[in-house]
Amino acid sequence: MNEGHNAHATLEVPVGAFIKRTTHNYFQQEEVQTCSATVSVDNDSRRAVRSNILTAITLGGATSNLNNPVWDVYDELRTARLNIKYLQTTIRRLNSWNTFFEILIAVTTSSTVAGFSFWKTAYGGGIWTAVGVVAAISSVIKPILKFPERIGRKEELLASYHILDHDLNTICIEIKHEKKYDDGLYKQFLRALDRKAELVKQDAASGVDERLRIRCREAVEQELPADSFYIPPDA
Repeated sequence: MNEGHNAHATLEVPVGAFIKRTTHNYFQQEEVQTCSATVSVDNDSRRAVRSNILTAITLGGATSNLNNPVWDVYDELRTARLNIKYLQTTIRRLNSWNTFFEILIAVTTSSTVAGFSFWKTAYGGGIWTAVGVVAAISSVIKPILKFPERIGRKEELLASYHILDHDLNTICIEIKHEKKYDDGLYKQFLRALDRKAELVKQDAASGVDERLRIRCREAVEQELPADSFYIPPDA
């Protein structure tokens, strides 16, 4: 096996912030690269986490080796899954805000709504005035926020991460089926890392929502727990 197995892999998170979805492996020095921010976790922390989770676990008759290079594949799979969850939530939020602004602007510009008798009362008139002010501000800032463009970019990135997740999951299945992580699978993994590098470039100017990153990471750890992975015997 090549020595390059420990090359850095990163958890990139699109818009806003991601989990340890940094630019390194899920447990490796990960840097979350969501909307342009990066969070790091060194290799010692990565091993410590694994030690807590995988203490004396035996898979396939062999004690799990926390330094086995196969963990690079599993870390990247979890990182890709983390990015997917982060992006999905981010897209839902953007869609919600875009819908809110559109409804607000549509309501305040509707002559039918404006004609309601309620707005002619003292109480209703105050509310209508306040809503009108908010709508006027919204009509100005909505084009600046560029929701449709941002949503479109995130959806394209999400689709690419789904493909990356599929490729990495395929490698994981082959490792379990073949009961080994050989040079052929390692080369497939390197190609997946090359594709990931292109995805990172696409969203290098995003910020990170730390709370969302943490929630997504917890979801991934439940969905893909460390003890669910097959660890082949060391070569």
